[in-house]
Amino acid sequence: MKKFFYTLLIFLCLSFNIAKAQPPIYTNIFNQGVYKVDSIAQVLGRDISFIQNISSEKSVYFLLVDENQSVIQALKMEPNSPKYELHKLEPNFKIILIGEGSAFLS
Repeated sequence: MKKFFYTLLIFLCLSFNIAKAQPPIYTNIFNQGVYKVDSIAQVLGRDISFIQNISSEKSVYFLLVDENQSVIQALKMEPNSPKYELHKLEPNFKIILIGEGSAFLS
């Protein structure tokens, strides 16, 4: 009976889909990561038209990809960059930020 219980316990632990939970979005300043446009738009409550690197020392690479994982827009933003206009964002697009800087979406 003990073997059965332990086997069942191990099987249940292995069968669960363990996925990394995405933290809730509370601000329009983003660090390195992958973000869904629809979740950002829901929190900010408006269209997103511009992106800017607000870090004073680090660069940020920005990628906008569609549902087929095709790159729509790519930018390398130097520290304290000007605002860059974004391609029209669709809800199923993803934003990928790579680097140590912080991106400000507006």
